[in-house]
Amino acid sequence: MTNLERVNKFRLEEIAVNCETEEEAKAFVKWCFDNGMGWKCHTEDTTSFDNFKNETCYDFDLCYSEQLKYANKKFYDRNGYEIVKYQDFMKEEKKMNNLEYYISKGLINIGNALCGCAHIIKYGGRCNDKGCDECEFNKDIDLCVKTLLEEHKEPIKLKQWEYDLIETNDKPHDYRFEDFKTYQHMLGKGHFKGVVDTSMTLQEILDNCEIVADDYDFWGVKEDK
Repeated sequence: MTNLERVNKFRLEEIAVNCETEEEAKAFVKWCFDNGMGWKCHTEDTTSFDNFKNETCYDFDLCYSEQLKYANKKFYDRNGYEIVKYQDFMKEEKKMNNLEYYISKGLINIGNALCGCAHIIKYGGRCNDKGCDECEFNKDIDLCVKTLLEEHKEPIKLKQWEYDLIETNDKPHDYRFEDFKTYQHMLGKGHFKGVVDTSMTLQEILDNCEIVADDYDFWGVKEDK
């Protein structure tokens, strides 16, 4: 998880970070201040750790006070929050390039041609129905290598209605997602969970997304599985 992903997760999702030591609490509150999510009436030196000790948890109140809050684990558990330990929340995930990812999923094999591998990565399938002269990877070794060695990024997962809401926006699609207060408020309500980097333009989101199933029909009724 990148720092931007971490910030958005803490700001926008109903999670509480559990700090089991005072050192963890100090480090976490400092991180919150560094990323614009501190207390309004206290400095970053205030952790309030002594009140609940190793049961201390923090969350960010986006909808009302827009500041850092704290309580014990029982409070957050009772109110349906996901409780994440500090060490797990701050842990860096190992990043893979496209080649490593597609090999790990069995989508690329040793026998595949270099240009064929690049085509699978970009288009999600083999180039059997395409002539070599139609493919941008044909005889372009540099482009093939660049595609294989780029950092693998998961597609942005959007529900159909979320995609339609962005796609039909009548503002130019080079506006950023975060430029729209309506989208930001919807993030706070638990929608657009796939949009981690809110600085992306609407067009970048549309170009790098996939549609996922929605548990609700048009009228908001949960569908039977």
